[in-house]
Amino acid sequence: MPLNQLTLKQVRDEIIEGVQNITDPRFNVIENDIKNIKGEIKDIKGEIKEIKGEIGDIKSEIKNINGVIKDINDDIDNIHSKIQSIDNNFIAVNERFKMVDVSIEEVKKQIGHLPTKKEFFDYMDKMMGELKTIRQEQVVNNHRITVLEQKVLI
Repeated sequence: MPLNQLTLKQVRDEIIEGVQNITDPRFNVIENDIKNIKGEIKDIKGEIKEIKGEIGDIKSEIKNINGVIKDINDDIDNIHSKIQSIDNNFIAVNERFKMVDVSIEEVKKQIGHLPTKKEFFDYMDKMMGELKTIRQEQVVNNHRITVLEQKVLI
């Protein structure tokens, strides 16, 4: 090879070696950074996988909670229905009470002329006294009739 070419080759090799000396440490740093980033990406992927699992668990819990909420809403609807039924029954009972009140008033009007308990028993005592007197008089009269019949027959 000619000298000019040899020097060019050496210059080129020196340049390449110089560039390598300058760039190799930087490339090594970049390669280390890339390795670190890949490791961090791997860690992030693991964390994302954990988060996805937790999200799945949360979704399952939300689904269960939604089921419970639906059951509670159904129970509330049933309670509302029962309350409406109770209200209807209350209205019916209230109407019956009104009818009973009217009936009571009618009975009070009808029995208003009847004597009180004391008046009734006083009257019954008087009647029983009179009945007793009548029975005694009847016995006496029967005895007198018998005596008179015997006198008449004699």
